Amino acid sequence: MPEAQFQTFDIRSYEPRAADAFLVDTNAWYWITYSRGTLPCLPAPLTKQIEQYARFIKKALEVGSTIGRCDLTLAELAHRIEDTEKKIYEHHTLKQGHIKLKEYRALPAERDRVVTELVSAWSQVTKMSENCSFTLGDEVTKGAMESFKSYLVGGYDLFHLQAMNQNKLVAILTDDADFSTIPQISIYTCNEAVLRKAQKSGRLVQ
Repeated sequence: MPEAQFQTFDIRSYEPRAADAFLVDTNAWYWITYSRGTLPCLPAPLTKQIEQYARFIKKALEVGSTIGRCDLTLAELAHRIEDTEKKIYEHHTLKQGHIKLKEYRALPAERDRVVTELVSAWSQVTKMSENCSFTLGDEVTKGAMESFKSYLVGGYDLFHLQAMNQNKLVAILTDDADFSTIPQISIYTCNEAVLRKAQKSGRLVQ
């Protein structure tokens, strides 16, 4: 683990070390593994989303950092990829028209494309990370509910936090500002708003 816990690391300048250990959030995996998310018909991603997280993961792999994943990320990644593929279909095939999700899901060629993209993305995720397994049960659910009451995080993130807790990880690689509302974890990011907040609070490591 990093010597100074509960800090925010600017991945544009911070060099990962073998001692570093962190979970990777779904948004980072999305930009690292799913190439069609940058097509011109979609909202333009920031350069940092395309480049910085992939660069940081590559360096972390090279130095032997512990890179963890929560396998529930598969569900969130599947949702994001399917949603993006639907937008691509609407733009190119329907000429910016709209289709209901379940109707889109029932189109064989489109379903095959979504499956292919998800299989490719998840294969990359599993090759670059180790599974931070955790057991779902009453205590985990209660812990997730308490986190939802205490912090400004979304539903998927509740179980990322539980996976981190059970695997004794206190750091996450993420572009999500929500995690900055949790004082008990360290964040690796290049989210400008998060970095500015961390600098003001004295948590920033560059």
